[in-house]
Amino acid sequence: MTKPETLRKLLKSFETLQKDLSRFGAWDTEPDYIFHALVVDVLNQSLLGKEFIQVIPSDALGWALYTDKPGVERTAKQLHDAMQEIVTFVQLNTYSNPKDFREIIAEVCHRAAWNIISCN
Repeated sequence: MTKPETLRKLLKSFETLQKDLSRFGAWDTEPDYIFHALVVDVLNQSLLGKEFIQVIPSDALGWALYTDKPGVERTAKQLHDAMQEIVTFVQLNTYSNPKDFREIIAEVCHRAAWNIISCN
């Protein structure tokens, strides 16, 4: 599997996790926006050879989840850990072939924009 394919798989796995945890609000527009913003930021920073300095949310408030649901903090940790896996992969792998990863940025931005537009 190529590095871009691996990243696409990680991104798809995150979205599957969001869907699986939708009862906590993980598939709502706010957490989805946070996810996409983090992905675009880490890809851009890595392609520029800069360190990723964004803080990945680790609690329900940070992910904008339903804070009144039992188990929501465990959900936030699952999202954090999955996002950390993406960030680590990107930091270790994108600089070697930036063109492939720029295409992924475009895909992520398109999906994020579509979510924002379709919710209005």
